[in-house]
Order: sequence, then C-alpha cells, then structure tokens
Amino acid sequence: MKLLFSSFSRHEPSKLGYGALSMGFLLLSFCYLSLLFKSHQIPSPNLNLQVENVSKKVEDGDPPTSKKVEEGDSPTSSQHGLQFKAEIQPTVEILPICNTKNKRFDICKLEGDIRIHPNSSTIFLLTSSPPSSWGLPVGRNSWKIQPYVRKGDVTAMQNVKDITVKPFESSVITSNSSLENLSYYVKIPKCTVRHEIPAIIFSTGGYTGNLFHDFTDVLVPLYITSHRFDREVQFVISDMNIWWIRKFQHILKQLSGHDPVNFGDEAEVHCFSSAIAGLEFHRELGTHAGKLQNTSSNELRTESMFDFRALLRRAYFLERERVVLEGGRKPRLLLINRSRSRKFENAKEIMRRSEKLGYEVVTVEANWSTNMTLLAQIVNSCDVMVGVHGAGLTNMVLLPAGAVVIQIVPLGRLEGLASYDFGDPAVAMDLHYLDYRIKPEESSLIKEIPRDDPALVDPISLHKKGWGALRTVYLDKQDVRVDLRRFEKVLKKAKMLLYSRA
Repeated sequence: MKLLFSSFSRHEPSKLGYGALSMGFLLLSFCYLSLLFKSHQIPSPNLNLQVENVSKKVEDGDPPTSKKVEEGDSPTSSQHGLQFKAEIQPTVEILPICNTKNKRFDICKLEGDIRIHPNSSTIFLLTSSPPSSWGLPVGRNSWKIQPYVRKGDVTAMQNVKDITVKPFESSVITSNSSLENLSYYVKIPKCTVRHEIPAIIFSTGGYTGNLFHDFTDVLVPLYITSHRFDREVQFVISDMNIWWIRKFQHILKQLSGHDPVNFGDEAEVHCFSSAIAGLEFHRELGTHAGKLQNTSSNELRTESMFDFRALLRRAYFLERERVVLEGGRKPRLLLINRSRSRKFENAKEIMRRSEKLGYEVVTVEANWSTNMTLLAQIVNSCDVMVGVHGAGLTNMVLLPAGAVVIQIVPLGRLEGLASYDFGDPAVAMDLHYLDYRIKPEESSLIKEIPRDDPALVDPISLHKKGWGALRTVYLDKQDVRVDLRRFEKVLKKAKMLLYSRA
C-alpha cells in the first residue's frame, strides 16, 4: 500500500480522499464477485466446470460421469489456490435412419408411420423424431438404397432396383390437416393394408440363381436380420423372382410365418409401425456369433452358423446333426461335378480311386432348378464333399458337423479366394477343411497356352489386371485332371479325420 499512495502529495487531501473511497469500492466489488464465483458453476457448452479448493480430494462417492482433471489439463490459479473439476456429461449417440457408410450394404431402420408404395418404389416414413436426428445427407431430403449386399459391385447392382426412403416430421401434421393436402409435402399415399408386425425389405435380384450368392447374399443375411423376430415379420421383396421364392420356400417359412409381399408388382399400400430396409451382412457364408434380443419373448437368443444350420435341418427334415460312423458303415463321399468350366476331366477315375480307399461314392450336379429338398437330403447323408472351387461347394451348409470339405483349388494363385469363400466358412460351421492345389500339369490351360505364358508362370500379373481378367482365364476357361497319386493322400487324411471324431 505504501507504493500505491506514495505519489499523492500532502497538499492534495481531497484527491487522496476520493482515491481511498474508490479503492474501497473496488475491494468490496472484488470480494462480492469472488463469492459469486465460488457459488456458481462456470458455464461451458460441453463441460460442467466447478471450482474447488486444491486441497479438497475427490471422494469415492463422486458420480461416474465425473472425472478428475489431471494437472495441466485445465486452467488453474496458484495465486488463489483454485482448480477446475470437469463433469463430462454423457452424450447419446444419434443413429441416422439410414446407414450408408458400410462398404458392403446399406440399411435403414424405420420407426413410425411407414407406408410402402410399390408403384413409385418409395417408402414414406412419418416420424416423431426431429429432422436433426434423421442423418440425411446435406442438401438431400431422402435416401436411395439398393437392398442387396453387393454394394459397389456394378454388375450385381444392375439387377437391383433403387428404393427411395423419404422421411417426414409427423409433428407438423395436426388433426385438422389432411396429408394429401399439405402443399409443401409430396402426396403421401393412404394405407390400404395395415400390418401389426414389422417388415423387412430386400431384393432377390443381383446374382441370385447362383447357389453361392443365394446363400451368402440373401439367405444368410436374411437370417441375421430377421432371426430376432421369431417368424413374426413380413418380408417385402423387391426384384422378386417367383422361381427363387419357390426354390427356397422351406427356408423362408422358417424365418417368416407370412407370405411375402411383392414390392415391384403390388397395387396395395402396405403400412407398418417398424421396418428394416436392406439386409445386414457379416461375412461370406457366415455370421458373427453373438446374442440378440428376441422381440416377441424378450429373451436372449444366439445367432450363429450353428443356429442357421439347425434351421436348415428343420426346413428340410434332415436327420444328421453330426457325423457318426457305426456298425462298420463306409464313409460316404459326395463328388460335386460341373457341366461347364472347372469340370473334372477324370471324374470316373476319382470315383474308382475313392471306392478303392473304402468310400461309398455319390455324385450330383445341381443347377438353379434343382429340387432343394432332395439335394439337401443327399448332402446331409454324406461325410465328405469334394468339389472344384465354385458354387457347388455351398452345399456344405447342409453337411453334418464333423464332415470333411475338400476344395480343389484351380491354377492361378486362388488360394486366398478359395479360403475366404469356402475354407474359413467351413471351419466356422464345425467342418473339417482340406484343399488340394492344382499344379500346371493338372490344368487344362497347359494344353491351350504356351508354358512360358504369364498365366502359367506369373499368375499375379493377371491378378493385377483385375477380377475380369482373372475370372476369364482361371475360372471360365479351366478344367482339371487330378493327379490320383497326389489326391489319394488327401482322401486318406479325410478318412483319418472322420474316424478321429467318430
């Protein structure tokens, strides 16, 4: 204080009096503001900040949303002995109505007044949630999705129709307003059929008709998406192929107790209170094993390929859940033959060698018109399946647990593709998996192209040219002639695996 008043002269008492009065006022103001500061929170848009004394410790009973800020993380004042304590408020993640970020599929989860208008390929959604929670792309008032799990595959998606999902805020509609007369909205159709169960909208376009894609693109994703509803769900199918519905009707009936609705050829406007547009995909011919809530019983139930395969056994009345070799019964080997590319050039020799090793051999050649019930019962009766890489190996979903899958991998460095499509899924289904990799002398390509051609000596060079070049040479133009001496070792190993589990 001495320094503060030293500038005042003895000859200026009036100025000194006014100065003392001003300083007193400032001190009182500072004390008052300090009290206010200690008794109020400091406002912040993201954090709830409170001032507390440095010496005060955080008690064990502090709420879980509170986290003590470490030294240096927040402003402190050593002069006043104060430190800020941040209470981080939990944030609720707002999920968009439609998730279009997955590389493999788009999916929309809808709640509200849902009206499916087939003629315009549009799903109208009247929802009570505010537009800020919809997650619409900037500048857009709707989503366009293709409900098939080959997003990004141009060839597949050419056969899948676009579906528009158009949300509206229901709170703007009063009891005296007619939806059809709202000038700032498009005309919303009236309901003609109202359902009390949820809907799942998906496509049977794309690559359907190929057994591998029937299962990995539609049936397994449909199981993943619909399993929780315990058959109380309405399928609404875009790009509907009647022959496909008939072929897989037994599986579809295990997933839904209601006849499917044709999205593309339907005069009715079907209305729901909840719906899922699109299917969820996990991996080729597989699921991520887990538990989910059953919507009808509210019980937890498992979701895995074990459960999916159990569903197939119910659908086709299959007796064998696991391989059991009793009473000296010969193991049964199923040889999957092909009529076009990747054929066995020596199928009869393979069958004879297999029989010589103690197998009972059966062979099938399935196509899009094959009776699935008959095929399923044949496959389920077998213990070993042998086939060249291709859709026919998909039949392994019908094998009993503990069976052996032998994949013949064509020339062309296709081991990674073969394992991804069939090897890894087989193991996840509790099947044994063996592969047999073709050498150049076992491939028909050796007779068609020079021995020094890059397709034979440097397959990776074709891989670099893309899927089209790879497919044309190694999948569309190649047949195989198995070296029986080499292949016999694989057949013996398969038999050993069977008896080790018997």
